[in-house]
Amino acid sequence: AAPPLLPRRGGASGGVERRAAAAEGRDLGSAYIGQEDNVDSETAWQRIEALRRRLESMPELPRWRGKPVLENTGLLWWFLRDRRLDVEEALKKLVECVKWRAEFRVERLGPELFMKEMRTRKGFLHQYNDITGRPVLVAVARRHNVLDRRLQESCQMCAWMLESAMDRLAMAEPPPKESAGSAVEAAVANEPPEQALGIFDLRDFSPMQADLEVAAFLVDVLYKYYPGRTGRVLLVGAPDLFRSFWNSVKPWLGHYASLADFVTVEEMAKDYFSPGTVPPGFESADDGPARRATASSALPSRRRLLAATDASLGASALVGSGASLAAALAAGAGVVTGRRQRQRKRGRSLAGGVARASLPGLGTRHIGEDEALCDADTAARSIEQLRSELLRAGTSLPLWRGRAAAG
Repeated sequence: AAPPLLPRRGGASGGVERRAAAAEGRDLGSAYIGQEDNVDSETAWQRIEALRRRLESMPELPRWRGKPVLENTGLLWWFLRDRRLDVEEALKKLVECVKWRAEFRVERLGPELFMKEMRTRKGFLHQYNDITGRPVLVAVARRHNVLDRRLQESCQMCAWMLESAMDRLAMAEPPPKESAGSAVEAAVANEPPEQALGIFDLRDFSPMQADLEVAAFLVDVLYKYYPGRTGRVLLVGAPDLFRSFWNSVKPWLGHYASLADFVTVEEMAKDYFSPGTVPPGFESADDGPARRATASSALPSRRRLLAATDASLGASALVGSGASLAAALAAGAGVVTGRRQRQRKRGRSLAGGVARASLPGLGTRHIGEDEALCDADTAARSIEQLRSELLRAGTSLPLWRGRAAAG
């Protein structure tokens, strides 16, 4: 279900970029778990074997990505480093993690389970890594609405995004037993990094984005089930309104709160990305007309038509002439009529009509009118699938207006 591995542009020179940033006094966060610790090889393997012995008494433990936990040395080493080599704490956290993954069905997650969330583009795994080579997860707050989301689907998408990022992160193995070097130095010498960069675009943040339930889930998941996998979290363009929400969330984070950094768009682009690799939506520091133009161009063509008609209405009111309005209505009729003809040839239908499309502000007439259009084959398959489920329910279902629902 995870997306294919994307280009790691700029990632190969991650070590060089990190050293250059350090020389300039810029703290870009860590890229490896336990990066500040210094653990020798002998100690590392002693703790790994101790943890493995404890796990041997739990044969029914769920697998990690299809592999028995006992056989996954990198997994054991990850949780040990997160817990500063404390075997008991690492054991507790690892057991909780694999059990949660099985219960939440993490390995079965896919976009088909939360298509409405995916269509909003409120979260995505960026095509390019940052200058240190870390994968980049982006969340766009203004595209989230606490009143227009299903909590389960929002949580599923969060977990799937984190799992997708894991595909591009290293599962570092401990150093060879005969090695005399530091275990952390051995990890740092390898690519790709073990940690990701998180970016929250907080421009235009409003109370509609202050979703404590989703925030609580995300904090819980990052701390318990993906511990240490985030090297830095950038809070970009946060308005004053966000501060009160942050004060509510910050206590949940504990020491992870130190990973967060409030930055501007310019600081994020300059410090964390090489030219041409900035995430979409951050290319310009202009938060006004440029961003609104980008958002408008991303709308479906029908909505762009309505937006253009709105603009024409305003223009005609200003100049006292109906010429621009008439031109917009005529153009709208031509666009919608042409589109209807093309879509009929493909077995699709366009809800609404010329009159409704040309006169904005009247509301909708059809269910799902603003959703992506569905072709006839997909609609038929979905209806048959639902009918099969209803037939399995037998005759216990009440009638709908005197008629069986499956009929």
